[in-house]
Amino acid sequence: MKNVFSEKTKRIASNVANYSWQLDGKGFLTSTNSELTPDGWTDIELHKFVLKDGQIEKSHFFTLPAHSIESEDFGIGTSIFKWSPDGKWISFIKYPTASLSADFNLLYVLSSDGKHLIKLDQMLNEPNWFHWAPSRNLLAYIGGINRMSIMNKFLKVKELPTSEFWQTDTR
Repeated sequence: MKNVFSEKTKRIASNVANYSWQLDGKGFLTSTNSELTPDGWTDIELHKFVLKDGQIEKSHFFTLPAHSIESEDFGIGTSIFKWSPDGKWISFIKYPTASLSADFNLLYVLSSDGKHLIKLDQMLNEPNWFHWAPSRNLLAYIGGINRMSIMNKFLKVKELPTSEFWQTDTR
């Protein structure tokens, strides 16, 4: 039987905590995990990797602050990334340490140009609990805190601006 798979395997990157294919399938969006240092937690770095002509181009995309453990925005890593249907928004969960993550995590959306970060809500670290509508910028998710998956949870929908937002935004 003929082997139809390439025998080449390319090493793309190290220090990757999570990743997702970009919508066009030409690369990845990756995140690092925060590390505890004597000065506190390091930030989470998001990078884009583009596969082009057999080469890999890496570029810094966004820095997600880890914050201090006392902050309500504290987090040391991200879930996978999910793109809105028009490709203008990226949704993901930012999670704190394991013990804290059992009770709450933060759902964010980030504009695909890296200029707008919006904290939407608290939720459990369940990547299957947030999804984009197939053809609209509607993000549905199960929000709520507490490690009990059936207590204090609500299905919510958030509409994000469409591409017109990019043309009228003056920031």
